[in-house]
Amino acid sequence: MNQSIKLLYLFIIFCNTLFSQSYDGICQPIQKVGFKVQQISYTSYSENYIIKEKYKHINEVKNTSPEELIKSQISATNNKWLSKNYGKEMTWTEGQFERLHEKGNALHLIGKLIITYNDEKFAVLKFNMNSSNKKIPASLVMKKRENNWFFCEDSLISNLSLIFMSLSGDDLYSIFNRKKSKSIVINELINNTWKEDSFNYSNFLKAYAKLLFEGSYKNNPKDYTIDLKKNKIININKV
Repeated sequence: MNQSIKLLYLFIIFCNTLFSQSYDGICQPIQKVGFKVQQISYTSYSENYIIKEKYKHINEVKNTSPEELIKSQISATNNKWLSKNYGKEMTWTEGQFERLHEKGNALHLIGKLIITYNDEKFAVLKFNMNSSNKKIPASLVMKKRENNWFFCEDSLISNLSLIFMSLSGDDLYSIFNRKKSKSIVINELINNTWKEDSFNYSNFLKAYAKLLFEGSYKNNPKDYTIDLKKNKIININKV
């Protein structure tokens, strides 16, 4: 991995971690947990969980689950629809909507993390954006407000978006469920992250940054994760 790219991601991870720690009302560091994480769980989707069908009209959209929200996103045809997914006014160009609806586009969901801190619930989805001739890894961060889910850019949770694109679904499952991995470096990351049966989010970011800097992580070639050298990252928030 290019050294400058490593340093950039390390800077993002550590600056966001330090910035977050300075605000008690946002993410208060506490004993055992690091941040006030009240719930954290990761589930894997079945191998054939692919979203191809789209909503035909905005009136069909409920967004009462992360899966409904991501389906709504690939169905959006105008800015009113887009704004509904964000819970705020959003503006895209016609070309962005056209790229979203290119023939053959589909979403292959891989895994979902649910994390709650300071009484706010977030979800991070890992998936592949499938087109007619390629698969590109992606992830999205969402927040629950009342009974609906919306896309968000939370300063703490946004770190997970990069991590989800660079680690395999199996390794994410092992990390967040504290399961032994076939990978020595992933097991080391797990040991550094889980302290006294509690997930320490701050330690997790530092352990991931160490893994990234050392270049010791080797993914299964069959898994689709980001190639940081070629910068193959897609975000359907900004198609």
